[in-house]
Amino acid sequence: TEMINELLEEQEDRLNDFRVEGHIYEFVEKSGDTVLLNDVTIDTGECFEEIDFSKEFLKDVKQGDKFQYVGGEYQIYTI
Repeated sequence: TEMINELLEEQEDRLNDFRVEGHIYEFVEKSGDTVLLNDVTIDTGECFEEIDFSKEFLKDVKQGDKFQYVGGEYQIYTI
């Protein structure tokens, strides 16, 4: 149990490194309840799997849709 908790904590820390306030993320693909996102604000070309993504967005999200991380959550990004 302790090892599992440590792994979950490490995963959350790693995700928090990717989640940057104000950054814009492009949706790449989804798998179940998770999505693959690419940070287009710094455009490293590196994608990450986001496990904390709104179920509301999951049903209609399409490749290329953009989201902005604001206040600890993803919001639809519009120009």
